[in-house]
Amino acid sequence: QSKNKKDLDFLSSVYAFIGEVYIKNKAYVKALQIQEKALDLIKDLEDNLNKASTYNNIAFLQVNIFKNYAKTIEYSNIAMKMSDDYVIQRDAALNLSKAYEGLKDYTNALKYARIYSQNNDSVINDEQNRKNIETETTITFTFREDSIKASNQLIQQEQNAQIKNRNTIGIALIGGLILLCIILLLLYRRSQLLKATQLQTQQNLEEKEVLLREIH
Repeated sequence: QSKNKKDLDFLSSVYAFIGEVYIKNKAYVKALQIQEKALDLIKDLEDNLNKASTYNNIAFLQVNIFKNYAKTIEYSNIAMKMSDDYVIQRDAALNLSKAYEGLKDYTNALKYARIYSQNNDSVINDEQNRKNIETETTITFTFREDSIKASNQLIQQEQNAQIKNRNTIGIALIGGLILLCIILLLLYRRSQLLKATQLQTQQNLEEKEVLLREIH
């Protein structure tokens, strides 16, 4: 049953959309027929907002195209009683104002024109509030993104500094090791040179001793 209700609601929305297409193409009779089919589908459902919107769509055609003011008043009043939504109240009031103006009942025409104006202001305010909320959300999101970006940059800079420090320390260590190796090499060569010198001196002494023995 729940699935059936969803299907009916979806189908009525399709009919409503087709009705709008017919209106744009000035096929008003077909538009009215489609809107009435949509109403038949959902009249037993609990979706008052959708039903009220459909009643208003039919009333719109009745007052603006077919000049059926009685039907307009009937359907618009049903819509107003069915939903407190600002848009529903506004559209119904506009239809009623036009219907009473067509009947030359200017008192009621003015009454519903004022109701239309009040609800239209509410719709505009709601729209403005929605835009303000969207703007605030965008600003907050942008600020958050900028904060995250700045934090990431600071972290990256810190990491780069740490890497640079490690590289500097590494280079210093490598330089120290190279210098140590050079010093050790020089010390080794000096040691070898001293040994060679001592050995040569020893050989010279031994040769002198041999010569002295031969002389004596």
